[in-house]
Amino acid sequence: MSPRFSDYLDKETQKQLNKMRQAGRKPVKERLKDDLPTVTIITNRQRERKEFERMMRGPAYTRRRGAIRQIRHSE
Repeated sequence: MSPRFSDYLDKETQKQLNKMRQAGRKPVKERLKDDLPTVTIITNRQRERKEFERMMRGPAYTRRRGAIRQIRHSE
């Protein structure tokens, strides 16, 4: 039978190794979530909607029968 790893260790090192094996892991402290605002990712549809709403705020465009109509033309 071939020699094991522990056969090459001296008595003191074997004691330390056994102690490390028996010791349980320390519980890891749970990270707290900070209340900082997160970055919001806007989809293309939301971006288009915001542009549309910004455009509709101006006096040049209005809605007629569900369609967007340009009232005032640029000269």
